[in-house]
Amino acid sequence: MSNQKPTVCLLAQTLGYPEGGGHFWCYYNWALGFASAGFHVIWLEPVGGKLHAPESLHRAVLGLRRRLATEGTHFHIALAAEDGGNVEGLPELGALSLHEAAAQSDLFVNFRYGFPEKAVRQFRRSVLMDIDPGLLNHWVDRGYFSIAPHDAYATVGGNITPENPLVPDIGIRWERLRPAVHLPSWPVLPLPEPCAFTAISHWDAAEYVKIDEQNFYDNSKRAAFSPFLELPASTRAPLELALCFGRDDETETERLHGLGWHIVHSHDVSSTPSDYRRYIQGSAGEFGVAKPAYVKMQTGWISDRSVCYLASGRPCVVQDTGPVDIPVGEGFLRFHDAGGAAAALDRVAGDPQTHGQAARRLAEEYFCAEKLACRVAGLVL
Repeated sequence: MSNQKPTVCLLAQTLGYPEGGGHFWCYYNWALGFASAGFHVIWLEPVGGKLHAPESLHRAVLGLRRRLATEGTHFHIALAAEDGGNVEGLPELGALSLHEAAAQSDLFVNFRYGFPEKAVRQFRRSVLMDIDPGLLNHWVDRGYFSIAPHDAYATVGGNITPENPLVPDIGIRWERLRPAVHLPSWPVLPLPEPCAFTAISHWDAAEYVKIDEQNFYDNSKRAAFSPFLELPASTRAPLELALCFGRDDETETERLHGLGWHIVHSHDVSSTPSDYRRYIQGSAGEFGVAKPAYVKMQTGWISDRSVCYLASGRPCVVQDTGPVDIPVGEGFLRFHDAGGAAAALDRVAGDPQTHGQAARRLAEEYFCAEKLACRVAGLVL
């Protein structure tokens, strides 16, 4: 890399989901990390569906500008059609075209797996970022879409290797990274009283993993939580779920309440970047259950949400998804079953200070967005 300040174009996917504060932070942490590492950052969004209507697109871009201003860092916005084509009215929106973004960029960091090859090839150097480890290999293996050639391929899965027979081999050599958190944006605040271990999630999803022509399994969080629904009766730690419900929300809320869970709607507590951060920092820690695919494929997945808890000094008690290359046992505890989850929660609740300090240390050592951004750039620059 030269001494001249380089430019990175980061392709995110948030424009059509403005109420997803946590979804936004997944990309925002990376963008802030690149900015902290000395990069100019262009934030590129694909435009599709109803957003092609001028009024809808204008509102969406205004909302995106507000969210991008959360941390006071300036990012240029660029827009492209989902097929890599042009979007009308960019000058009025104050946005760059795909061609302009590519001409100005030294590096393209692509979080959209199916972005067309003709668009990727406009950039000098490109890295595909896999934040759905194992699942992405499965989707490509089943022929749901293809991946355009990139200069490098990075995954947040700690066990996406040729030696893992549970993950389909799609002929890509994956560089293993970790999810990123921008540490200055996630300071450690005093632990409030009272507070609960929390989880933020969608509940229902029409997401199934097809094993063969006759067999498949439900990959929703509703299915993932099923073995743990009676957990509140087995631990002294209060548990709260911030859920984006689908069908039968009132019935499901009553059922979960009856089992000892406190339930809030995720859009009420985490729809903006600031709300999402406030909710995490108001928690005792995270209780995290993984999508079934991450467990079945032993992907070594760590949630981009978990690293926000860790940076905030909030310990994580999360489901084991296979080998990871970070210390486990203080600040970051894993479980296989409900009994193990209850024991881990009680252990953290019994010594919150020790586990909170360990959580922040883990974030600083393993998940620093600035360091990880430099690693991504170093793959191709």
